[in-house]
Parts: sequence; C-alpha cells; structure tokens
Amino acid sequence: MRHLLLVGLSWVWAQQQCGTDFLLERLSEVERAAQEALEAQYRAAFLNRTNFPARQAQECPESRYIIPVVVHIIHSGWGQPDSLPAARVLTQIEQLFNDYRRRPYTKGYGSGVDAEIEFSLATKAPNGSPHSGITYTHYRDAGLASPRVNMTGSQANARTLKTNVTWPKDKYLNIWVVREICQNSDNCPEPDVLGFATLPGMSQEEQGVVVSSAYFGNTSGGQTTTHENGHYLNLYHTFQGDFAPAGCTGLSVSTCLTQGDRVCDTPPSRIPNYGNARRQNTCQEDIPILGGDAPDQVRNFMDYLSDPSLDLFTQGQVFRMHNALENASNRRTLWQSSNLQATGTGPYGRVKANFAIKGCEQPPCYVCPGQPIELVSYSWGQPFTFRWEIRQGATAVATSTNGPCATLQAPNTPGTYDVYLRVQNFVASAETTYRNFLIVRDPQQVASYPFAEGFEGGTFPPQGWIVVNPDYQLRNSVITWDRYSMPEGGGFGQSNACARLRHHRYYNKGQADYLISPPIAIPTSAQNPGVAFEVYYRAVRWSGTISGVGTSHPLLYADTLAVYVSEDCGSTWAKIYEEGGEALDVTGSAIQALNSSYPTEVFPPEGPNNQWVRKAVRLGDQYKGKTILLRIESRTGMGNNLYLDNVRVADNLQPVGSLLVPEKIHVSVAPNPAQAETFLLINGAAGNKVRCKLLTLSGQLIWGSVFTVTEDSYSMPLPIAELAAGVYIVEVEIGGRRWVQRLLR
Repeated sequence: MRHLLLVGLSWVWAQQQCGTDFLLERLSEVERAAQEALEAQYRAAFLNRTNFPARQAQECPESRYIIPVVVHIIHSGWGQPDSLPAARVLTQIEQLFNDYRRRPYTKGYGSGVDAEIEFSLATKAPNGSPHSGITYTHYRDAGLASPRVNMTGSQANARTLKTNVTWPKDKYLNIWVVREICQNSDNCPEPDVLGFATLPGMSQEEQGVVVSSAYFGNTSGGQTTTHENGHYLNLYHTFQGDFAPAGCTGLSVSTCLTQGDRVCDTPPSRIPNYGNARRQNTCQEDIPILGGDAPDQVRNFMDYLSDPSLDLFTQGQVFRMHNALENASNRRTLWQSSNLQATGTGPYGRVKANFAIKGCEQPPCYVCPGQPIELVSYSWGQPFTFRWEIRQGATAVATSTNGPCATLQAPNTPGTYDVYLRVQNFVASAETTYRNFLIVRDPQQVASYPFAEGFEGGTFPPQGWIVVNPDYQLRNSVITWDRYSMPEGGGFGQSNACARLRHHRYYNKGQADYLISPPIAIPTSAQNPGVAFEVYYRAVRWSGTISGVGTSHPLLYADTLAVYVSEDCGSTWAKIYEEGGEALDVTGSAIQALNSSYPTEVFPPEGPNNQWVRKAVRLGDQYKGKTILLRIESRTGMGNNLYLDNVRVADNLQPVGSLLVPEKIHVSVAPNPAQAETFLLINGAAGNKVRCKLLTLSGQLIWGSVFTVTEDSYSMPLPIAELAAGVYIVEVEIGGRRWVQRLLR
C-alpha cells in the first residue's frame, strides 16, 4: 500500500516507489558522460527532426520497433506466491502492448499517443534452442540471501542477481521479477521500491528492469512494468529531480529540453503523485507547445499514480524513446531484423490477433448498410498474412485478405454481426472473433425533420442516440454523458431533464465523450437548415493548496463543447461549432476561486429559468436532401459540469439576443516542413482581426502582424526566407482564441 506520513511540519513520502532515481544519483563518471552524450544527441535531433519523420496519419499503425524480452522469475519456492505462472507473464506482455501501442478497447487507450513499440517475449534461448522466454530461479541459486533485492547499502546485491541470472543484454531486455526490492538494506524494514530500470547510458552489465512480483502482470494494472520500461527507453519521471524542493516556476521552451524530464510536451510536476488522479498545477511554465501554462499531467505513465489511473505517453516522450532506440548502441541492436530472428521475436515469434474499427472508440460499432468500414490490426508479432471477415453466425458476408489495414463494405441487411481476423507471421498463426461487434443500422429508422430532443424520457440515451465513452476501461470510466433531472426542473426553461457531462469529477484531461444523434433526414425544401441547443456551463479559475502536494497555481480549468455533422453515416465528420472555457460560460466569465478550495460542482437553477445560453449554427445548403448524424462532443479540461438541452435541427434557427456563433475557424501552416514559400491558411474567419507571431523555439519574437481577414478562405505568406534551419513557433490569435503550431525550416 502507498501511504503518506506527516512528520513535524514537512511531508515525508513513505510509500513504495520507483528506484531508478537512486541509480541516477550513483552514476559513475563514465556512465554520466555516456548518458549526457545521448542527451546532447537527443536535443540536437529534437531541434532538427528530419532524421525521425513522424508517421503520416494515413499510414497503417503497425509496431515500428520490436524489443525481445526474457523474464526471469526469482522465487522462494515452487507454489509460493512469487513463483508466478507463465499466464501472469503473458498478461504483462499484453499490458505492455496495450499501453505502448495505445490499443483501442483497452485501458491503454488513453488521451496520449501510440508509441509504436512492441515488447516481444522470446521463443529462442541464446543458444538458438526453443524456449518459453521465461526462466525460474530460486533466490539462493541467484546468489541472494533472501527473496529480496537490495539496491544500495552494505548488502547491495542487485548486481549479483544480474550477473548470475542473465541473457545477453545486447540481444534481450532482461526483466527480473523478485518478491521484494529495497533501496537500502541497512534501513528497509519494509520493501519500499516497486521496480527500477537502467537508462541507456548506464553500465552494460547492469542493463535491464527489475520489478516486484506483486506488481507484475496484475489484471488490474501492470503499469509498474510500463513505467520501468519507459526508463529503459530513456524516459525520466515527469517530476524529475530538478523540480523538488526548489520548484519549477519559470520553466520555458528554452529549458524544457535540459530540465525536468527533458520533454517539452509533458507539463512538469513539482513532486511525484500517488493514489488516484486529481487536478493540480504545481508548476507555472510558459511553453507554447502546451499553450502556455498547463495542469500537471498526472496520468502520465512516468508519474507514480496507482495503476488504474495511468494511461498515456506524449508525442515528445515517444520521440525521446525512438531516439534512444535509434542512437543508443545498446538499444539499437535489439530491434534489428537479424536479432529478432535470433531471439524468436517479432515476425519470428508469438502472434496474437487484435484489431479495431477506425473511428469506433467503444464497441459495438454502428454503421449504415453498404458503408465502407476501415479495419485496423493491432496484432502482436508483425504478421504479414491477414484474413478479415464480417460474419453473421457461421456465414462470412464480407471478406478481405488485405492487411494490416483493410476496408470492407458493411452488409446491406440491418442487424448485428461478428468480425473475425486471422493472422500469420513466419512461424505462427492466430485468430480472434469479436462477437456482436458491428451493428448495421436500419435505414428506415430515420428521425423526421424538424428534429427535436429534450432528454425528457426516462431512459438515456434516448432512442436512436448513442453514447461513446472512449476511456471506458480506465478508472472513473463511468463518467460520460448521462441524464440529469430534478423534480422542480433542471433543464432549460421549464424542462425537468437534460444531458450532462460531469467534468467536475473527470480527471483525464483531453478526453472527449460523444453523444451521437439518430440519422436525421433533411428535406430538399428546408430553408436555412441549422442546429440549435441550450447550454448551461461555468468555467473555473482556481488556485489553492493540495494536502500532501503543495501549491496549485492559478489556472483556467476550461472544458469545450463541439458539434460535428456527418453525411456519410459517420465515416467522416465536419466540425461546425466549438467553444470552451469563458466563451462557453453562461456569464462570460469563469468562477474565481483563488487561494481556496476547488468550488463545488455547478448545477443548473431549479425550476423555470432563463440562465441557459442558446447556441445556433447554420448547416448550409449542402446538407439539403441528405441524411445526417450529429456528434456532440465535450472534451474535458477537468473544469465543471456541462449541461445540454433542447437539441433541434430545423429551419431558420436563430441565436438569442446578440449572441452570434461563428462557423468553425481553422488555422494551419503549409507546407510544413517549409519550402520556398510557406503560407498561413485561415478558413472561416472572414471579418475577424488576426494577431500573428513567428517565434523561435525559445519564445523570441522574429516577426509579428495584425490584420483583418477579408475572405472566408484566406492565405498569406510567412517571412521564412532568411530563417536558419530549425524549429519555429507560429502563434495565431483570433477573437480571444489561440492556435500554436510548430514550423520546421
């Protein structure tokens, strides 16, 4: 158990933790020089990212790097709890895949990115003979006096273990699973370390990961190994030692590559965090890639929260891991094809079939008859043969051998279908069937026009509506769109009910939840068709003190609301509206709660009221004669509850009073990376004043301009001709909203 002790006037952490920082404190001069050389190379690569092109969005998301793994179980006797069965090891390997590949329909599908890294359990021993990739050694045979590994102190024996029980460290990631780990054998009444790992610059003899058996392959988590493998791939803690106890205020784009975790898109945290996720802002940074200051990213795998709350790596962390795999000599050998063949991993090892439907973030997946369905494989073992089938019972109604990404046509007959995938690599095959995975809508069940939904019915979602909760596997997964009602009236006007999303209780910043309407047929005779709805929302600007954590600096906790429309049954979506924070607040100004506790969650006024705000957006004539879907999306900033009522699709809808909701504004820079000419492109902002800045990565102003957009599709050249090669920031502000984008020169 992790627990907190109060000693005197200071907080002392007495809970189990990661031991990697203990190793960092004891680096030899040779190790420190090797690690710093890799850091310098990483900084140079980040500032000139041409060596590591980002995967294009249209590419199929296969594993880019395969890392062979051997797991050594160090136990106290057969049948003892620390003599883990092979099933626990395979569970952990699957959890690593889910976390590093951000696999849909698992806990690993958080608000981060796909790391494109796969850990593959070896099927060949170093001598080439077949092997399970799991070894079992009694602690005495491993050279230990007890089933405990001591990292430091007079009885330090981590090196003894790694010397006596090991496979070649330039060919395998060795993971040792032991009953107990202590930082210091001379002062360790209870085991205080969950695991530790070596960074690439550390001694080759020490390379690998050590994990406590109680935290390895847990069905409820297993993120200790995810965390330690992150260290092995050169990630630091998000609260890395530069921040405590001095603090981290003032961290900027010029220092984020050299301080803290050396990653610029992970908001720094002053201290490690334990337990469940929470909102906090323990550092005040100014980094454009984060939009300025940002709350701590406590769900990051490289923090200390309990396993069920951890769910993400950032793009910057992924770049750092890829850079280590490409440039650290003791990491680059692992994923080479010759080594995969020698160790029986990747395409020469175990294979398991997993997949997802693109655009479907929570099954069952709804489609229309004949609609193209994009199937994406998330299979272990780099298979190269695929067979996809849509089945009803034992009958395959659609088949494809394309893969790992394939497109099948949905059946023409409405109903519920299974989806089947069979895969094969050089040595093995596997198959899986997702039952009742696909639902083909009945085209006759179309809502009439004009359309209205007030959420007054006793069931939620209403008939024909769909709630999509992408993080349904994560802790707090019950938080998504639901129905709110009060006997005295809690909706708009005299309505008793409305739809609600409880951002006040949501601690997964950036996660979106969707409310998808039934198909709505808009007649060709429609006059100025549009979408309207009422909103009740209050943003929060908060600072205060968190017990055991310290100061949480002032920050606007702003949630957003967006509306999308689809005319192809959800294959593609066009955003027609988006507002958030104080622009969405019914008063136009956030609740101010500075130097106090976070305010209680807001509820709409009871009884008949007029404090809601009406929003209205024109659809445009292009949707006349079409059947559309609406997707109402709210993305959490961990702020306050959002209430939605009285959704209409009808003619000549008008906003209340002087409120005018603009069409969606889109800002981009193209081409990027820059060529002879690069343009700032602005769509949907005609008549608006624009402020544009071109900055260095350190925030120095190179060029700025203020102008008024005269056309709906507007472009202007950026002054890049004299810029040196590197990374720059383009910052655009329109109507109080800001867009920040990197420009590669």
